[in-house]
Amino acid sequence: MKKAMSDNQNAPKEAEAKPYREQGQSLKQIRLSQQWSLAKLAVASGISVPMLSKIETGERNPSKELRAKLQTALPHTAVGQIKWPASYDPASYNHRQPANAPQDSEGDKLRQLRLEKGLTQDELARTLGLTYQAYGRLERGLSQNLKESARAELVRLLGPEAVELFR
Repeated sequence: MKKAMSDNQNAPKEAEAKPYREQGQSLKQIRLSQQWSLAKLAVASGISVPMLSKIETGERNPSKELRAKLQTALPHTAVGQIKWPASYDPASYNHRQPANAPQDSEGDKLRQLRLEKGLTQDELARTLGLTYQAYGRLERGLSQNLKESARAELVRLLGPEAVELFR
């Protein structure tokens, strides 16, 4: 009898602690319909198993970047149709960009192309043979120094729009 009362008392706390439970359960159903384990989804998406577990249990609301990775990893699914609550959108502003920096600069365009491909600065920097700090300077417009081989790789990864950024 005491156990039953204890369970009832904890129910509201558990619901409050996992505000994204419905969305997480939807993601889990999609993953299971593909007959994928958490480990397989982790490899395909580049998101750690613990993070995926927290998303599926409703403990975490994934960022737009993580949602894009999930959509890419689980193509032709309803991942994009899950109604995620609004979250912090790092694409909405660049806290490192100087206040007087021109809008729609080459760095802003480069950043937008990278985000559209679902890549992190670190992932792209490593692929280009740069440190993430050096790549960050490109996005902030503090540098345009890029070897020709890195430019070619950038175009391959981000598309032909990237050609115009470093002329």
